[in-house]
Amino acid sequence: MSFLEANNKTEAALVAKGYETRYAYGLDTCHCQQDYIAEDFPNTLVWAWAKWKKKTDANTPSQAGYSSLTNTVSFSPSVDYNDATTALAYDKGYGRFLGIYSTDKVYVTGTSVTGYQSSRRSAQSITFVSQVNCDSFSVAYNAATAGGNSAALQAAIQAVINAEYPVVGTASSPSLSGVTSDSSQCAVHSDDGLSGATIAGVVVGSVVGALLLGGLIWYGTVSSKAAPTPGISSTSNALKVTASGFSGTSGSVHVGDRSCC
Repeated sequence: MSFLEANNKTEAALVAKGYETRYAYGLDTCHCQQDYIAEDFPNTLVWAWAKWKKKTDANTPSQAGYSSLTNTVSFSPSVDYNDATTALAYDKGYGRFLGIYSTDKVYVTGTSVTGYQSSRRSAQSITFVSQVNCDSFSVAYNAATAGGNSAALQAAIQAVINAEYPVVGTASSPSLSGVTSDSSQCAVHSDDGLSGATIAGVVVGSVVGALLLGGLIWYGTVSSKAAPTPGISSTSNALKVTASGFSGTSGSVHVGDRSCC
């Protein structure tokens, strides 16, 4: 059985047993060829850690608690906020703008938006008070405080009007002012990068992998410089060979060197 056939059968057996298996087949390569191992080694590391990182991220505990966001928005033309349908459309539209009111027409669990008219004239300004859970707080806070988001708020309100309250018509053009929040309850997270534990695992694994690869390369170099093994001769007075279709009672067999595998 050749190395290739053995590798194919091993991979098939591992898959049949339900093991997660990565089998890299190299063309025009020999068994344990060092340059091919070095070339494919990074791909193996990425494959080996992919599910581990996914499971680590999934097991990261959610932030507990809630926080509030208060934002005063001016509208032009003014909004008839005394009309219950209009008020609902704008409240939900602001919730969609924050990412806490979904296209399924429901608020994220534990969140809400309540607006009230903050100017005596016909709702030229509306103050929205939003309750946001800590898992949603960073996204909501960044949306409310980012510059140039007035168009995004208008589009979110219009989307709710079109889907639920078409009688309201066209959403007024908003102008956002400062946002206040109860920041003591939830921290603002702007970095979605790898956690410290993940980075540490990657570094340690890379070092170990590099050492193993270096050892393999060193071994291959030393082995290639060693004197070649001479051919093996064997003489027998009662030798019988049947695999090739002939037989004899005496003679000798010479097994030559193999250049590869």
